[in-house]
Amino acid sequence: STGYLVLRGALMGVLGVDNSTKTTANVLQATYIKEKLPTGKFGLNLGKKLGTECHLSLPTSEDDKNHLFQQIEKAANRIIAESHTLQIFTSTKESLVSTLGKGVLDQSHANDKKCPPTKELTCATIQGIVMAVAPAKPYKSTSNIAGIEIDLKESKIQGGPTARKADIVLKFKVVEHPGEHELASEEKDVPTTMDESLKQTLVRMPEGQVMLDAAAQAQRAEEEAAAAAEAMAKVTIAEETEKKQDMVVTVEKVEGDIDYDKLVDQFGSKLITPHDMERLQQLTVGRGRVP
Repeated sequence: STGYLVLRGALMGVLGVDNSTKTTANVLQATYIKEKLPTGKFGLNLGKKLGTECHLSLPTSEDDKNHLFQQIEKAANRIIAESHTLQIFTSTKESLVSTLGKGVLDQSHANDKKCPPTKELTCATIQGIVMAVAPAKPYKSTSNIAGIEIDLKESKIQGGPTARKADIVLKFKVVEHPGEHELASEEKDVPTTMDESLKQTLVRMPEGQVMLDAAAQAQRAEEEAAAAAEAMAKVTIAEETEKKQDMVVTVEKVEGDIDYDKLVDQFGSKLITPHDMERLQQLTVGRGRVP
């Protein structure tokens, strides 16, 4: 539960996802039951195309996807090392949605028949990082776990310039400290609002800002390359035009790139037509006058 909350916060912070509305996490899959290891798997809906519900656009190449996973993992492990306190509180589903937004839920809470509005849910918060319904009672501090490793082979990103769905799925393993650890204590005062920074579709993690800056730099480089290519094309056209203007035809010399249409206009002549060629042939070769 602690690893899930940390990773969910890191994911939303790196991509710049609003924690309060629209996006809903998939249910945490208990892969640890089958694998006999502290692992889990969950996803986040990010809208359409390359992520209409996040600040940082989703990558499309495999290398860039792996780089994003690595940055999310880096952010998660930084959060763990910073020893943030986890707090929990209990409230009804209806109250959570009205005060904090449906973004704190996951898809298991979407159906009112299976999860009625009056059902009591345990919500966890890491100040300035994440607020979400916890799948189980988490530890008191993020540093109660040693680290998080994202499985690059099992983690997926779906999206594209014309995709009708964009989402990300993370498979992860929690590296645990040996021994028992204190669990988060329940707060009596239920929060009535969410941290404003979590309610914005903006990158909140330095790891995400690095990627955002790199994307902006790549965009500038692409625009500069396009501008340079356009300028070079204009120079080429200008040089070709100059060559044509430098055409010289006199009785003594012929220079430059000959433009026969221009030549005809300058000398008041006309181009030889197929009819003219036929007549010349009849009057010369046709009459045997050309040896």
